[in-house]
Amino acid sequence: MPRKGTNKKHNAKTKKKNKGAVITVDYEEYDYGDIEEGGDGKTVFVVRNSGDSPLVIDHISSSCGCTAADYPQSPIAPGKAGKIIVRYNTHELGSFRKTLLVVSNAENEKKMILRIKGRVVKKN
Repeated sequence: MPRKGTNKKHNAKTKKKNKGAVITVDYEEYDYGDIEEGGDGKTVFVVRNSGDSPLVIDHISSSCGCTAADYPQSPIAPGKAGKIIVRYNTHELGSFRKTLLVVSNAENEKKMILRIKGRVVKKN
């Protein structure tokens, strides 16, 4: 059964008055636990803009070709959220730990690392 993401919030490094876009995520790492070979390797990271300017995600790169991500192509307005949809190819058996580099215009963190991990097990 899939587990929810790590419960630690990614804290934005902000001052009293925000200047620019500020990116935060509900969790930085998602643990699939055991997932069957060929199973649904999809998870969603919710990103929020707690700044006072639109947040633009420039691009996302993954640590290997087995992981792909879709992300908002339009700016995320201040106070709003967007979704990064991550898909892991579950056709290779064994444990995995992958990283995604999120590059944006955020003042607090221009490059953010998200992680996924789990273990692909043989289908019954």
